[in-house]
Amino acid sequence: MLRPELLIGFDAIVAIEDAWRGLYERSGASFSMSPTWLSAWWRAMHDAPVDPFGKRTGFGVGLRDEQGELRGLALFCRRWARVAAVPRLRLDILGSGEPKADEVCTDYATVLAAPEDRDDVARGLVAALLGNGALRWDDVVLPMMRRDDPMLDALVRAFVRRGLDVDLARTGTSTMATLRPTFDAYLASLPKKHRYAIKRSVSDFESWAAGLGGHTFERVDRPADLPRGLETLIALHAARWGASHLFTSRRFHRFHEEVTRSMIEGVDAKLDLWILRAGERPVAALYNIAAGRTVSNYQAGRVMDLPRGIKPGIVANVYALKQAIADGFTEYDFLPGEALYKHQLGNAELPVVTLRVSRSDARAVGLDLLTSVVRRAAWSIDSAPRRSRGDVPPTHEASAGGD
Repeated sequence: MLRPELLIGFDAIVAIEDAWRGLYERSGASFSMSPTWLSAWWRAMHDAPVDPFGKRTGFGVGLRDEQGELRGLALFCRRWARVAAVPRLRLDILGSGEPKADEVCTDYATVLAAPEDRDDVARGLVAALLGNGALRWDDVVLPMMRRDDPMLDALVRAFVRRGLDVDLARTGTSTMATLRPTFDAYLASLPKKHRYAIKRSVSDFESWAAGLGGHTFERVDRPADLPRGLETLIALHAARWGASHLFTSRRFHRFHEEVTRSMIEGVDAKLDLWILRAGERPVAALYNIAAGRTVSNYQAGRVMDLPRGIKPGIVANVYALKQAIADGFTEYDFLPGEALYKHQLGNAELPVVTLRVSRSDARAVGLDLLTSVVRRAAWSIDSAPRRSRGDVPPTHEASAGGD
């Protein structure tokens, strides 16, 4: 029997960081569940605005055995959330639920447990969440879970067994490259047309770059070089995405400054930051993260003013894939999201799902009823025929049919 330990406030979570890190390493979970990633997230995001009101509170449930060893850990951010204009108390898995403009994409959320303890940890977690009357919540949300995560099935069984409403929805797909012992063997695992596209992209880039003095692919692996490398990445990311690029968010920027400082030292995972140059000019950058046997392609950037057919982003990923094979990694994960280069370079796909659990007690039933009424009223308003006020003439666009 595992004993629950409630961790109220993020200071209580930090106090067990050593045990947390040990469990993270045993669990095989993604780097996004590590102390380095989630502590940086909390420091950057805890004071971000909450819709509709209130603030975020760090909260966790640890599960310990009779000897006091930490066998399971679920970390949450407790906040109010608006569902169809109705406020509900939500437990977001830590690392998620920040404002869209600040979102860092904590992919592959999960509850930490050693493989042999998953079912016991899931049952203990649900019992702890339901057994503390002072801990009010309406929904538990774990976004972007791997569908093949064994902890997912254990959690679903445990929540259903206690009569809670469970919704499991596919919310995306991760594309990945299952690596082979050699790059040629990896290429052979791809469709013929993708092999051709990859080889042609590399050949065209290298021929073009030769006219500029050649190309270099630099790994930024010294702490002293990190500020320059991060600055180059951000500039190339901005070149690719323009004014809407992610690093315009102060919180997003602050998070990555902290997490890259830790990961370049190899704390919990290893930063794998690459800069591709043609001549002296940086033309692409990759923000990869290596953990376990996997390299994850987390973020990237590239210039947009090169000759037609020159594809520095694909080429940078090809070079990084080659290095991952040489370093002994077995997987190169492009993470959730659709993009042509992922389709060309990947040889496997993984469904990503969101687990949402809602209480079914009297308060929850009342909230569900209120939500339904609000949604119905909103639909009635949206579908009602419109009539211009007599003192407000229709706009030119409306009178012209919007053409």
